[in-house]
Amino acid sequence: SALASAALALLVLALTPAGAAAASITDVGEGFPLSMNSSDQMVVAQPVLEEGEENIEGPWSIWSAGKSTVLTPYNGGPEENSCVLGSVCHNLSVLQINDAGRAAGTSSMTYTDEEGTERSIERAVWFSPTGEAHLVPLLQETVKTTKGTKPAGAIGVGIDAASDVVGFGAVEVEEKIRGRGFLSAGGTGAAAAVGTADGPWTEVYAVNSAGMMYGKASEVNAENTPINPKWYVWSSPSSPGMLLNFDTQLVGHPLGNDGSVLGYRAGQLYLRAPGGEETVVTGLSKPFALNASHEIVGSETVKGAEHAAVWREGTVTDVNTLLPEKSGWVLQRALTINDKGDIAGIGTHEGHQHVFLLQGGLLASISGAPSVALPEEGTTEEEFTVSLSKESTTEVTVK
Repeated sequence: SALASAALALLVLALTPAGAAAASITDVGEGFPLSMNSSDQMVVAQPVLEEGEENIEGPWSIWSAGKSTVLTPYNGGPEENSCVLGSVCHNLSVLQINDAGRAAGTSSMTYTDEEGTERSIERAVWFSPTGEAHLVPLLQETVKTTKGTKPAGAIGVGIDAASDVVGFGAVEVEEKIRGRGFLSAGGTGAAAAVGTADGPWTEVYAVNSAGMMYGKASEVNAENTPINPKWYVWSSPSSPGMLLNFDTQLVGHPLGNDGSVLGYRAGQLYLRAPGGEETVVTGLSKPFALNASHEIVGSETVKGAEHAAVWREGTVTDVNTLLPEKSGWVLQRALTINDKGDIAGIGTHEGHQHVFLLQGGLLASISGAPSVALPEEGTTEEEFTVSLSKESTTEVTVK
């Protein structure tokens, strides 16, 4: 009938996040997850509350299939979470893990100065899955300061699928020390400067699996201080950056593996798709990371309490609604999400704050608008296509 034809023409298939029965949850133990790869291996730190402010510190570890490998600074441990300036420090910060199970970050390294005194400096490092630390080559080995020649330092922030390590380090330009973003191929190749065409001072803050980098380039004033930062995405160290219409960065992991990026403008969070389209993101009080399907994890406020939440296509879902029945969990904050849709974060399990791993909670969304023109009599056949937003084994029935 004409009515049936009209109804079918308007049909749009949509699969919302799966119910509790589709999800499973794992107690990872105490900690604070910072990054997770496609195999659900994750970098875990420890949360600390100091003077009302939440911070993270060591010990740092790589968690994989129920086993934790503790990471130690390049110059040995025990790790210190505070250090007296000028002394030998033993510090560590690890921010990202790739699909090979390698993690990257920043560690202290001990050196002997010109007067024969042992000191330490920050260097970019990467760790093997079994916990061995490796120094990343520098852009410049030494820099001249008012106190003499010193080793150049560097901060490591991320690692891509090829194990390229990115960050920013110190370089000497016209007798002045400046910051410069870098990429080291495989974590062992000579560091290549990033974004030199975009400003005299650059910093790389994130990298996705394909090696696309996110960061900022700044001008410098007469005192050699970076000013007027602009945010960019770089496809390679030598390529000019793609300017983003953001004024503030997202604290967390703002870069998706498809090239999408999160950032703020005038206090409003935006999702920028690879093609340049921008979408306003609302409903999350603490957004933290996104995946290639543009699912953004963070938290929302529910009756005055913090609940883990995920934003997708304009809809915010309380992750607690995806839990299996009688799980004993209250999920407070979602902190990382991989391209399968698995989520890690922190919550309380039977009264104790632990890291959770939620698998299978978010299923693929299906879109399409099948339309069939029905004849007055007899039958007809039509073909149409629906598209999955991600790989899924869930059976879908079209009625």
